[in-house]
Amino acid sequence: IIAGLATFSRIGLTGATLHMAHRCLVALLLLAAAAELERVDRGAPDDGRPAPYLWGTLLVGSLVLVGVPPFSGFAATWAVLQALTLSDGRLVLALGATSLVCLAAVLTSLGRLRRSYPRPWRPPTAVEVSLMGLALFAALWGIVPGPALEAVHRAAAELPFLKPL
Repeated sequence: IIAGLATFSRIGLTGATLHMAHRCLVALLLLAAAAELERVDRGAPDDGRPAPYLWGTLLVGSLVLVGVPPFSGFAATWAVLQALTLSDGRLVLALGATSLVCLAAVLTSLGRLRRSYPRPWRPPTAVEVSLMGLALFAALWGIVPGPALEAVHRAAAELPFLKPL
């Protein structure tokens, strides 16, 4: 977000704005899923059968947060990286390498969290269904980023101090 804003370009501001909206949504998803996972671990579920619903939600949320294509985090990241190529290509390479390291760390930590989930799974609770729906929305709202990017870019075009790109 800071790197996108620091470019003083329309595309950088657009990417940073989408990042802020995206990060807020994914932070809400991950915190709620982690809190629900902690609550479930403290008390046994209704019928005692395990189910990977929360683990899957954490996996999708983490992949979205890192910005793995084609999920929604990638659209905002791509806009910021485009703006940064105008100022310093080395910074783009450093941010790309950092994203790969974060992806490896996330997948490693979620791999340790995964338990065995033998079938048949229990039916999902209402909270798990809502968290899975939020994860799906967070993952897919950026598949077609054009409308969001266009709206923010049009608003950024009104700011006279930004570079025209």
